[in-house]
Order: sequence, then C-alpha cells, then structure tokens
Amino acid sequence: MQQLEDGSQIKDLYSVVAAFFHPENGLALPAIGLYLLGQFALGFHLWHGFSSGFQSMGMRHPRFSAVVGGLGKAFSVVVPALFSAIVVFLYLTQA
Repeated sequence: MQQLEDGSQIKDLYSVVAAFFHPENGLALPAIGLYLLGQFALGFHLWHGFSSGFQSMGMRHPRFSAVVGGLGKAFSVVVPALFSAIVVFLYLTQA
C-alpha cells in the first residue's frame, strides 16, 4: 500500500507485478511462459474475432472487407506483442 498526500492509500500494482516477474523469483520464467502463451491465444482469438465482429453487426461490405481484415490482423498482432513486451522488458531489465 502506498499513502498519498491526502492520507488515502492505494495499492502499488506496479511493484506487485515487478516483484512477481523479477529474475530472483523462482516462478518468473514459468509465469512468463504461461503469460506469453496466453497472449498468443489472445492474438489467435483476435485474428478471427475482429472481422467477425463487424460481420455479426451486419457491417460487412465488399468495399471495406479488405480494410477491416487488414486492421484486424494488425490489431491481433500488435496488441498481444505490446503486452508481451511489458513482461519481457520487466524480466530483462531488473537486476
């Protein structure tokens, strides 16, 4: 818990996450592996789900299908990659 100037307390989530993924934590590498596997699953889910969401809402049109498909594929790669980069960065930069 961290105390603010007004006396209220907040949970310092950065410290919790940084401590969990610290190299000295024996569970850090298995946790990172599981986290990266989960991010891969998220990317796989988004790869299909992004464009399917537009189709489910009745917004599929031949003129926009290629754009929506391309944006969906980019989104499904970029978002999990950036979330994965956070954990890998934490692990590699902590001494």
